[in-house]
Amino acid sequence: MASSTDEPKIVRVSQKGQATIPKPLREKFDIETPGEVFIYEEEGRIIVEPVPSLEELHGIHAGDHEPGEVL
Repeated sequence: MASSTDEPKIVRVSQKGQATIPKPLREKFDIETPGEVFIYEEEGRIIVEPVPSLEELHGIHAGDHEPGEVL
């Protein structure tokens, strides 16, 4: 039986405020360990998002300027 990442998971929060992202979610969202995530509040919820790798960001603004233009 495959585990679903759609079901809510309960994780413990340590005295230092640390919580572990469950492995199926880390794998699904390609969160490296050790690594970094964005964490912020939006509409009364805590949001955790993977920080994009440099490879994922490569060329993200390629169409916004002339080739060779210094940004």
